[in-house]
Amino acid sequence: MLRKLFRIFPLLLFLTAFLNLPYKVLANPTTLFEISESIHLNSSQDIEDQLSHISNSGKGIICFEKGTHIVRKDLSIPGGYSLLFQEGAVLDIAPKIKLTINSNIIAGNYQIFSGKGTVVFGSDSLVEARPQWWKSPKENGYTEAIQKALLSNSKVVYFSSGVYVIDIPKNSKYAIAIPSDIVLKGDPGKSILKLRHCPKTKDIWDCNSMFLATAVTGIKITGLTFDSSSFYPDPSTISRQDPNIVGTRALAFHNVKYLTVENCIFKGFTNHSITVTGDDVLIQRNIFQQGAYRTQVVRLDSSKNITLSNNIFEDNGPHYYMVLGRSHETSSTDAIMVGYHVEHAYILRNVIRKTSGCGIRVEMSKDVHVIGNEIYDAGQDGITFYHSNKDCTCIANKIQNWGRLGNFGYIRK
Repeated sequence: MLRKLFRIFPLLLFLTAFLNLPYKVLANPTTLFEISESIHLNSSQDIEDQLSHISNSGKGIICFEKGTHIVRKDLSIPGGYSLLFQEGAVLDIAPKIKLTINSNIIAGNYQIFSGKGTVVFGSDSLVEARPQWWKSPKENGYTEAIQKALLSNSKVVYFSSGVYVIDIPKNSKYAIAIPSDIVLKGDPGKSILKLRHCPKTKDIWDCNSMFLATAVTGIKITGLTFDSSSFYPDPSTISRQDPNIVGTRALAFHNVKYLTVENCIFKGFTNHSITVTGDDVLIQRNIFQQGAYRTQVVRLDSSKNITLSNNIFEDNGPHYYMVLGRSHETSSTDAIMVGYHVEHAYILRNVIRKTSGCGIRVEMSKDVHVIGNEIYDAGQDGITFYHSNKDCTCIANKIQNWGRLGNFGYIRK
């Protein structure tokens, strides 16, 4: 073992100097013991020629030195190699060209891909893609880079600590599309996706989304902060019906299956933080701070097998509920809405503080169980089962200081 360590130590020094990275970012030492060759690529020669001799069964490190390496032909790099990118080394993929990477990648939070071609990670690749790998220093936002990372076929897209500015394009209802079978993960409380631009919307129910997923399966979102606070009105002075409010939403899921959203923070959305139609959904341990102003914070429709548990909802909707009689100012600004047509749902142990509508609304749904929730300072009902529900239960919930508008109930069935 000592002989192996002495042999590998100079290589570790080389890798650290080459990438200007700490040791922990480099490959696992047990992998380094197996290195059989080291290939250095420079931008003055064709990348295809320089890689022409590598074997599909080979092992080693392919080092991309600083410069632009143009990929002019479809290229596949086998899985036995690790790709090292010195900062400033960029693979420029030509239009209509596909670069398939089955290898590990060793790179920091800087650009390593460019061009109009596509980068695809092989099905056996364990690479956690980073949006920074697609972001040019000339770009002042992350919308396009995040979309490319999500479409790279990587099983995980990792958002390291920092702020990722997102713009919803003009004439579009969303900024970024989420594909199937993917994990979006960040450092809790530190990986912030901030909405900067959103097109104007038409009415109370009209809104645009930061992320949209349609007819997909197998999505997990964890440890991210979604921030639309620059669009959130002053709750003490601005009406819910003010036409100048721009409708913003963090996550829209349509006809999805196997969805998890956990350990995330949602701030300052005017029209929903999350909306879902789909099956087998888990939403847990999230924080919603001013998560909706005009509509429900979390809305579930036409869905089956839902668990919404251990979430915190704080200060949602206008503060107009302090004035009796203004029910039109708080209508539908509920923390949680289950319905229409939801089946087999568990709403468990959520804490809701200061919401201008209802704490929890269940409507036109079946087999919904509302258990162990705490609701404080609701403008309307604490919990309401409203209009054509079947086989539902409501057990061990704590509700205080509800019905600030008057004529509303503790629990209405």
